[in-house]
Amino acid sequence: MRKIFTLLSLAFMISFTANAQLADGSIAPNWTLTDIEGNEHTLYDYLDQGYVVFLDFSATWCGPCWGYHTGGTLEQIYHDYGPNGTVEAGRAMVFFIEGDANTTLDDIYGTGSSTQGDWTVGTEYPIIEGESITSQYAIGYWPTIYKVCPSRIITEAGQQNYAGQVAEMNQAACQPASLPVDAGLVSYSGGTIICDGAATFGATLMNFGTDPLTTATIEVQNAFGQTIASTDWEGSLDTYEMEDVTVGTVEDLLSTNFTVVVTAGEDGADGNDEVEVSLNELGEDAPVFMGESVVTVSLELMTDQYGGETSWELRNSSNELLYSGDGYEGNTSYDVDMTLPGNDCYSFTIFDSYGDGICCAYGNGFYKLSDSDGNVLIEGGEFAASSVEGFKASVVSDINDPVFATSLNVFPNPASDNMEVRFGLADAAQLNVAIYNAFGQKVSTIASENFAAGNHNLNVNTKELADGLYFVRFQNGTDQMSRKFFVQH
Repeated sequence: MRKIFTLLSLAFMISFTANAQLADGSIAPNWTLTDIEGNEHTLYDYLDQGYVVFLDFSATWCGPCWGYHTGGTLEQIYHDYGPNGTVEAGRAMVFFIEGDANTTLDDIYGTGSSTQGDWTVGTEYPIIEGESITSQYAIGYWPTIYKVCPSRIITEAGQQNYAGQVAEMNQAACQPASLPVDAGLVSYSGGTIICDGAATFGATLMNFGTDPLTTATIEVQNAFGQTIASTDWEGSLDTYEMEDVTVGTVEDLLSTNFTVVVTAGEDGADGNDEVEVSLNELGEDAPVFMGESVVTVSLELMTDQYGGETSWELRNSSNELLYSGDGYEGNTSYDVDMTLPGNDCYSFTIFDSYGDGICCAYGNGFYKLSDSDGNVLIEGGEFAASSVEGFKASVVSDINDPVFATSLNVFPNPASDNMEVRFGLADAAQLNVAIYNAFGQKVSTIASENFAAGNHNLNVNTKELADGLYFVRFQNGTDQMSRKFFVQH
């Protein structure tokens, strides 16, 4: 956490402007730590007993941390709801976690050189020197107050007052398992991009009930409330156990926003049954990589001073992890070659655990993905906690093959007033390009001319087309190919 030390005078601002925390709805990493009194604690042991656990990640030198700590909110929570609580014993547990590796036990007791005072005064709940889990919990600023529900789901509760933290604790989704059957969804685990109008959906299923969960039905609903995919899951999950479930691949998607819903017999229906997801559609600005059936892309990565904070992933359209990297040195250049199947879409995500990217305050780091000809697909370096970009690998076919065009795509889909048709040719060709309706009737001609080899964009006016399904059809002599699209005004 060395960057924080360079900004001590801005500690209050840091507490509210950084953006690197674990996302709400994530699964809290488990830990076993010993407090300053020598007592050992394991997070999941408390969760299994039905506790809601508050984690106060602070630094002894941090003024806002001191202010919230001495305000007594978490002390009162522990007094009323802790193991010996006077209101409801055993409902909540509180830990003060000093997460700065450069502070000492003397600082906690107020006798060191980097402290606001004696943090043990009036503090009945455990105090832990927990710098070993600071990175696990993606701490980017002090204080960070997390709430962990018995289900292991984490939420950043923040510096709320007593009433606010009690409300956090008493949320329906944070209650201990009590219903025999209660299937729930923790998070979305499917693809993150829409590739040529299709996406693969999935979700993380959790058993929130007291009995083993053996069956569940998971559905995907589009923005219009229609069920577009469904799967019947069978297995065996004990209380709070999880499993990633693939629902299925759906084509001809009409929106980018979806809801994944689970049902299971007499399900508890207590607010944990669905997750919302917004997918990224590879639009007109997404790079298209022309290659063979197997293609190679190269990653050039230059880290900033804190290379250990940088990691990355490359996934396909089904969200399968193909390549990843981490554990880097600072101010160091790395090159990675990746072999990928052609004719698929890919997402590249780069992470910075501190939340300030890899350029430009602490070095001139950057990332750059290029094809085998040296053409840049995506590049960058300035971002916060993460950056996601996509590209497509398309197979170039011989012009005499019936599939004579490559990377045939339409954007946006569905279209409203205008649409762009993008395609690639391995060789020059005479093409007739036209729009046909769902009954096979020609609606309009877009172009009839000789196109040079390479990539082409055609702008199409769809304003006068009625809502519904259409096809862009390419004809090259007797050969033809087409792409579906929808019009929705």
